[in-house]
Amino acid sequence: MDKKVLVTGAPGFLGNQLIATLLKDNRKIVCLVHPSMESPQFGEMFPYSDKVEVIFADVRAPLVKLEKYMEGVGSVFNCAGMQHPTYTKEIYQVNRDAPAHLLQAAINAGVKKFVHVSSSAIHGENSRGEVLDEESPFRPLTHYAKSKAQGERLLQKHVDRGVTVSIIRPSVFYGSPASKNLQELMDGLRKGKKMPLIGTNGSLRSYVALQQVCDALLLAEKKAKTGEAFLITDSEPLTTKQFFSFICNGLGVECNVRSLPMFSSRIGEGVAMFAGSVGKHLRMANILGEFGRNHVVSNKKAVQDLGFKALADSGAGLEGMGNNFINGG
Repeated sequence: MDKKVLVTGAPGFLGNQLIATLLKDNRKIVCLVHPSMESPQFGEMFPYSDKVEVIFADVRAPLVKLEKYMEGVGSVFNCAGMQHPTYTKEIYQVNRDAPAHLLQAAINAGVKKFVHVSSSAIHGENSRGEVLDEESPFRPLTHYAKSKAQGERLLQKHVDRGVTVSIIRPSVFYGSPASKNLQELMDGLRKGKKMPLIGTNGSLRSYVALQQVCDALLLAEKKAKTGEAFLITDSEPLTTKQFFSFICNGLGVECNVRSLPMFSSRIGEGVAMFAGSVGKHLRMANILGEFGRNHVVSNKKAVQDLGFKALADSGAGLEGMGNNFINGG
């Protein structure tokens, strides 16, 4: 593998962890950071090493600029993504249009490997009781999932143009230090806030530890063939109630949930999709809709073809995340 790589999506949850992982491999990193993140405090937020070259630029910048940033780069890891913006159009600009734009720059610059982070959400719900795998059809249920699915289709049009393009589709990931969404969730749980639960135990969903996603990205860089996609997840799914309970165990608090009927989730989903169609993203309506859908995926292909080492279950990791949160980690 080439020493020099370019990473997008930092300082974000996944981007930061990937850079830390790459530094352990003694890699040189060009880190493409959105200009809105430039500030006097940025050095404190992004304390890596002299092996990281920070460039403030948008992934949607003109190709000639992106190509310049990729001089001498052997691999690109595209971790940039958007899930809960203010306006729906931003999701499609970042998740659908930007990856193909970035890939075109990589092709022009002579980059050898392009590893893209998509999402298992593109496969939708286990509507027939099956475990979803890479051959399952795309059945996106949110604008976020639709944007990721459309982004993948655009990338697939370029898989035979000299760059090895591979795609990682992680399930919902967790880890420490936690993302802003997870921090907000844990802060609410610590304060005794009741969390919504669809039915008695909630839906059954797959989760994956953040470090496992980073490991999968490096394995894809090394072993994946062009055009291949891999679902990445811990081996055993959890119900929503289990998900909340494990985090509460780590936080050392009682788990308070409020059981809601299924139709409330479907209403939330419908409202979110309608609002998105007229340009407005409703975060809580989207989350409520997802809580009512089973989403269990298989990691079999990644284990067999990449040598991915999946965690047996997510419980210990979620407890650890909760414990780290109360201890400032």
